[in-house]
Amino acid sequence: MIADVPQSGAKRFNEGLAREKRFDGVPVGRHYGRFTYSGDRPAAWSAANEIYVHGYWTWDWSDSFQRVQSIDPTNREVTLAEPHHHYGYTRNQRYRFLNVLEELDEPGEWYLDRAAGRVYFCPPETLGAGDVTVSRLAAPLVRMDQCAWISFEGFTLEAGRGSGIVVTGGEHCQIAGCTLRLLGGEAVVLDGGRAHRLTSCDLCDLANGAVRVAGGDRARLEPAGHEVVNNHIHHFSQWLRTGQYGVFLDGVGQRIAHNLIHDAPFEAMYLRGNDHVVELNEVHRVCQETGDAGGIHTGRDYTWQGNVIRDNYWHDLRGPGLHGVTAVYLDDFSSGFTVTGNVFYRAGRAVQVGGGRDNLVENNLMVECDPAVHLDARGLSWAGNYFNGEFPWMFDRFREVRGDQPPYVTRYPKLKTLLQDQPPVPKGNRVVRNISWGAGRWCDVYDFYAFDFSAAITMRDNWVANAGFMRRRAQPEKTWDPYYLNIDMVEGYALLRSRDEATRREFAGNLITDEPAGRFDPATLTFTANDPARVEALGFRPLAADKMGLQRDAWRQRGRTGER
Repeated sequence: MIADVPQSGAKRFNEGLAREKRFDGVPVGRHYGRFTYSGDRPAAWSAANEIYVHGYWTWDWSDSFQRVQSIDPTNREVTLAEPHHHYGYTRNQRYRFLNVLEELDEPGEWYLDRAAGRVYFCPPETLGAGDVTVSRLAAPLVRMDQCAWISFEGFTLEAGRGSGIVVTGGEHCQIAGCTLRLLGGEAVVLDGGRAHRLTSCDLCDLANGAVRVAGGDRARLEPAGHEVVNNHIHHFSQWLRTGQYGVFLDGVGQRIAHNLIHDAPFEAMYLRGNDHVVELNEVHRVCQETGDAGGIHTGRDYTWQGNVIRDNYWHDLRGPGLHGVTAVYLDDFSSGFTVTGNVFYRAGRAVQVGGGRDNLVENNLMVECDPAVHLDARGLSWAGNYFNGEFPWMFDRFREVRGDQPPYVTRYPKLKTLLQDQPPVPKGNRVVRNISWGAGRWCDVYDFYAFDFSAAITMRDNWVANAGFMRRRAQPEKTWDPYYLNIDMVEGYALLRSRDEATRREFAGNLITDEPAGRFDPATLTFTANDPARVEALGFRPLAADKMGLQRDAWRQRGRTGER
């Protein structure tokens, strides 16, 4: 770190990740160990360099650093050392070379000569005594094991190679008003115990994730009651670019509220478990480097039920990857979620329900999202291998917690008959009383060609003023292996326009208009209805805009507009 700013290694493609083809002559799909590049820059590189490549090799949500074994400048071929990336290497994906001495050409870059034990560094400015910090401590800066009623307040913790604060077990410990930055591990870990609280802290410039919170008993559905409240979390996942989150929540009964989370290559939050409440947060500028990703993401377990995502502000989400960004991403058969009272503004897809059931999407404001809602029946199509025994993970997890027995069926009654009730069919989803407008589409509906959409989805009392009402997949996809290709084989869309009379007849239970329901001011989070009586008649409830994001308290003197 120089003056508390992390420095980057010497790299080619200083302006970002490049897209180049993998080794020619190999059939399209995964290819291990060798690919071609364009240009002649590597011809000037010394063989003594310990070169790495970082890339999104097959999927835009999975990156890795790979050691370069050799470079053939004549044939412009790179051979990588084992072990290889889990998903292999696919053409036209993004990567960059790292730790190349000849590319040490910008202030702030460094090169490691491991054999000589020497670092070559190009400082960003004239250095004074004590300006340079190199961290060696791999252990957490603070560890609390089985502690109770301890409050850790007002500290600045920085410059560790490992985590900042790790709390294991115990109860009623609080971390308040602290700054945690420049860390190689997660800033704060709350692991087990009950009723711990992380509040009004600033967490930034982190190599990996910011907060991991877990606890509660999933077998008994007993909550831990941890809270992550009123924290400013930004510029995390700076080294490991995927699989690291602003908040990773697991277990039973955690509350994530009033946080401002922004500026990261991957996702703001990932959710596992039951009965969590994610409310009154503000999330923006995440997933900046990834695709098929979400502001909050979950999936692949029917028993993760009872979770509520309400009254959050999601805005300015856009990623470069193949499948874009979804604000609330209920992926791969996520079920039993409630998504209500949220404001989505230029948030990519606002909500995606990916094959799950019994989800409620209601009373959300969706402005300039494309589409506002995505619904699919993937279990009847390209994800059928989750139900034919090839990928039995969801059913294994169901049996592990005895999902058809108490306490699960007591709290979530529909689990009792789920396994006998056509589990691939996304039944019981409701999309009701939402307001949406913009140049994009209101809804995408895929894979229902094998099942009646209206029998599985309730869609009514929504006020829609999008240019396109719905895009439907009119025929099955081609046969393809999703684990080998990163291309979209989808064909045969049907577009239903909002202005068409046939659309308005088919979806007569919704209010479809040419003019939007009102105006939205992103500076104040104010929704002003053009016809308040009409909005009230839909049953649309007022939004909790004044409570979203950071709040002033004893530790924090600025409200929701906090930035770096």
